[in-house]
Amino acid sequence: MPSRYEHLLHGTIAGTDDPGLYLLVPKVATWFHLSTAHAYDLTIGVLILAAALIGACAIRKGTLRSAIFFGLAVVLTSRVGDVYIFQALPALAGVPWLLRFRDDPNRLTWLAAALAVFAGLCDVFRSHAGLPYIAMIAVLVFSHMPKIKAAALCVLLAVLYLAPVAYTRRLYPNVHPFWHSVYIGLGWVHNSEVAGYRDDVGLAKVQSIDPSAAVSCSPQYEAVLRNEIIRIAEHKPWIIAENLLAKLTVVGVGVGLLLLPVRRWDPAFAASIALGALPGILVTPNPPYILGALCCACLYAGSTVSAAGASPMPTARELAIQHWNVTPLLVPEDTRYSVYPWLYEAAEFRRHQGEDVLEIGCGAGCDLLQFARHGARAVGVDVTPEHLRLARERVAGQAEVREGDATALPFPGHSFDYVYSHGVLHHIDQPRRVVEEIFRVLRPGGRFNVQVYAFWSWAHLAYRLKHGRQWELHVENSPDPVYIELYTARQLRRLFAPAELTIRKYECHYLQQAGWLLGWMLVAKGEASKGVAERWPSAGASSCGQPPQHLEIRIPTAGS
Repeated sequence: MPSRYEHLLHGTIAGTDDPGLYLLVPKVATWFHLSTAHAYDLTIGVLILAAALIGACAIRKGTLRSAIFFGLAVVLTSRVGDVYIFQALPALAGVPWLLRFRDDPNRLTWLAAALAVFAGLCDVFRSHAGLPYIAMIAVLVFSHMPKIKAAALCVLLAVLYLAPVAYTRRLYPNVHPFWHSVYIGLGWVHNSEVAGYRDDVGLAKVQSIDPSAAVSCSPQYEAVLRNEIIRIAEHKPWIIAENLLAKLTVVGVGVGLLLLPVRRWDPAFAASIALGALPGILVTPNPPYILGALCCACLYAGSTVSAAGASPMPTARELAIQHWNVTPLLVPEDTRYSVYPWLYEAAEFRRHQGEDVLEIGCGAGCDLLQFARHGARAVGVDVTPEHLRLARERVAGQAEVREGDATALPFPGHSFDYVYSHGVLHHIDQPRRVVEEIFRVLRPGGRFNVQVYAFWSWAHLAYRLKHGRQWELHVENSPDPVYIELYTARQLRRLFAPAELTIRKYECHYLQQAGWLLGWMLVAKGEASKGVAERWPSAGASSCGQPPQHLEIRIPTAGS
């Protein structure tokens, strides 16, 4: 019995759908001294496994739900198999990374370029397999970047996507038989015109009309079938209507079941799912033809929404308010600066006399009061009502305390000489917007001092070893969940680019001398340069009074 690869190679339309296989499978057979059938199976299996492993690495903080839906996408891909897997490989390997870094323009750019190349390679193996992912990337780019930059990036992505196909067409010039597929697809619903969904049905029809054109996938062959479809549409439109209605119903039910948990629609996923489902609507709604749409639906349902019937997941801002309203961080001054002996100098409390100083996330006002005592015109903002009350009591009029969100500071541009934030940025799920706001409110040449938890630290290791996956519930002053993102020095430099940072580690509780190596706090200092406005055009425009838009995120809970 011939192998699946040989069946494809010698089929009616060989050499058109899957030219990549005719290049790759023989090489694999030669390299590993395998038969064609075994080389084909090995290639398919290794590609599924590699894509699944790459995607799984991106689910760093995934919940059980996201792991289940990702596993479902892998199982669907494995069950379908054959060349159809190339419709799903970009979803398995690339989409989890897009979900993780969609709000980081730098990483999104590199991920988009890599996924565009990968989607183009998948197109070589299965025609138009990567198109849904190019649509997804384009929507993401335009929604997260300035329009001019997004347009330029989309042009580059189009080139990267088309290049592999263009190169392969030099070896296999035939194109995908579009009208052949649509014509035989009309046979999916029984009718008087098309006998069934089989390749030989299309070939027989062309032979009966124009025997000279009966060469599979030639332009003449495609033209004959295109004219037949037009004739059916003109004289028997109900055949096409019945097909479209039946196929839309099947595809809608299949994809809709996976999307039942979704509470908020996403344009990027809508575009990819719609394009991924298009082959099922135009040809046949069998799982192999809509595999890309099914995998995208799985990943979206598992990664961005709560389970059906559950209440919406709180945002990082809501978590912070809930956490510190119940257990505010009220610590006496002598205790705070004895526990953190390095903080007084690292924060530069004494160096800003006569300057306008802003503290983002002032908490109960301990640090804010130090700036005021040393002659700064200090202003603090916080989102937690209880912290605002405690801070106003503590500073007693020596500094101003306002309610304000770090992602939309209630101040006009160029208002401050120094912006300080201790232990706040790592509790915010939109750090890029916070950085934009810092640069917006700083005067030219103004300086910032941002302190965050360090990923590479003794404390992080200790929390992980002691508490396992629930370590985040044991970091702050109560077990109530709160959003935490750990940072490396490289991440901070990327986040604050183009500003140059001076970064130093502090806080190794039992051995402060080793804080520079094992410290729990990264202190990043820098200056607002002229390049900031060019890097972020929005940094020059006031967002004063603009309500922040928050993303839904995963919350560490017991048993997750």
